[in-house]
Amino acid sequence: MITVGRDGPNVNKTVLRILNEAVKAERGSPLLDIGSCNLHIFHNAFQAGLEEFGSRVETFSTTIFDFFDGWPSRWESYCDCRAEFAEKEEDARATKPSSASSASKDKDTSDPSTGTLSHRFIKHARTRWLTLLKSVERLDEQWPYLTEYFLKYIPNGTTSNSKKLMKQVQYKFIVECLKDRLMRAEVAFVMESSRIIDRVSLTFQKREPMIHLLYEEVELLTSTVMGRACKPNTDLSLESLKDTSNRLPVKKVQCGDAVERYLKTQSGIEELDVVTFKQSAQKHFIAVAEHLLKKSILSGAPVTKHFRCVKPDERTKERSERSIAQVARALPFETDVCGLVDEWRLLRVEGDIKTEDGDGGKIRVDRYWQQIFERQNAAHEPKFPKITQVVKAILAIPHGSAEVERGFSISKHDLTPEKNRMVARTLNAKLNIKSAMQRYD
Repeated sequence: MITVGRDGPNVNKTVLRILNEAVKAERGSPLLDIGSCNLHIFHNAFQAGLEEFGSRVETFSTTIFDFFDGWPSRWESYCDCRAEFAEKEEDARATKPSSASSASKDKDTSDPSTGTLSHRFIKHARTRWLTLLKSVERLDEQWPYLTEYFLKYIPNGTTSNSKKLMKQVQYKFIVECLKDRLMRAEVAFVMESSRIIDRVSLTFQKREPMIHLLYEEVELLTSTVMGRACKPNTDLSLESLKDTSNRLPVKKVQCGDAVERYLKTQSGIEELDVVTFKQSAQKHFIAVAEHLLKKSILSGAPVTKHFRCVKPDERTKERSERSIAQVARALPFETDVCGLVDEWRLLRVEGDIKTEDGDGGKIRVDRYWQQIFERQNAAHEPKFPKITQVVKAILAIPHGSAEVERGFSISKHDLTPEKNRMVARTLNAKLNIKSAMQRYD
């Protein structure tokens, strides 16, 4: 098995074309095309949504981090501001009636005593997966302290260089955002949208075969995003998405509970502001869904839909026979499809196959199939040889480049500035040892 992978849809197209032509000339069939790394497609889809609505939150997050990064004096004054503000809040709670005071003892994420006073801001990198959500969640957590620091603490001249700070472009932008009555709702919206994407991205960063789940998860993600902006039962197609008659009325666009709460309770927000906000949110979801429909496997690799046949719960379904036959015809090696389907029918009634591990969770798909690969007939020969060949090929297909990206991260931890003269042979040896040790407890 030879795999050719690439990060984005437009990367290394020439290399792929040349290799594909050479493989086709050699064996008569091309490479099996399942598209580029879907994790990058998820990320790029979210970025397309941010370009329509939410990019200001991304800039705000980066600006806040840069304002404090490398400035110990600013961070120290911010910590002092947080401590003073938390002390005032604590005194205010202490003066409330006993019933309210006892209720306030239930700690939540906004309670300074939970450790939020020690939290730093998290760096967001536009080109990396999953960084914006954590960065924006930290902004939302620190929002009361940020408003206190930038809108009161610094203007009151509490810091030694307040006048100088207030002239900076960074400071002016931060103040502008904090004063915007819709900014808190916009931050909450970016968190809501990011969580939709991140759930799928995290699913496919596991170190196990996931190709059998890819099509259904991409389909579910696209349906979820479209469901926020389109009417129920809208087809998953570009034509249906672009048809304005399929769009939800603006007031019914689903932005998330936190967003709705801020839009209702934030002072100064009028009905026209809410309509404008939801129109922008709808454009955001439409842009995300459009990118997924154009670039993901939903449009470019329909064979991936049939990889679902290797899911343990699909084995007994009738459609699994058609799926395994479709996959066998698509794979670039000869297979007796009729014989394969005969084996599959026998497998459908095969019993005593474990689907759970010792801890009560679902067993990994490769370990589930290992039980079937090891089955023998009365003559002590493999009972399902054709299934073994095809299923092993399916499970060997990567679902993205997360493993490669993880390899870069592991290498970076070993190749530190203090070890910058390490030769490639030593680095490879260390990586091989780490990889082997992961097989054991």
